[in-house]
Amino acid sequence: MHKPIMIINISNSIQCNLIVTEDAKKIYKRYEIHSITLGEDVVAESWSSAVDFAEISNLFNKNALIQGIKYQLNEVHYELVLADKQPPKLAIVIKNHDTDDYNFYDFTKVETLLIYNKLTKILNKCDFGGNA
Repeated sequence: MHKPIMIINISNSIQCNLIVTEDAKKIYKRYEIHSITLGEDVVAESWSSAVDFAEISNLFNKNALIQGIKYQLNEVHYELVLADKQPPKLAIVIKNHDTDDYNFYDFTKVETLLIYNKLTKILNKCDFGGNA
């Protein structure tokens, strides 16, 4: 049986895709992470990897990332980018396995704060799921 997917837009480029399960009497709904996508790239396919993605945003907001260190979680690379007279950014690099090209994204502190806040609200409503 095919379960419906609920799509929640987190930002212009990030979507959270949830599997929705209702009981037979439709009294309650349960939610499970199907995936989180960044553009065309999948950055998370489980509750646990979704938490990792949210926490990287949180660490960036708390100034806990170190410049020059490349962080990798679930085949997604993260890096703090500091440039003269520019606000800091969180750079995200994802390899496209079909073409061996790389997709690059970057986010400001305001954007990552919104991403973190929205994702944690969603994750708090979700079941851990089979891939936790």
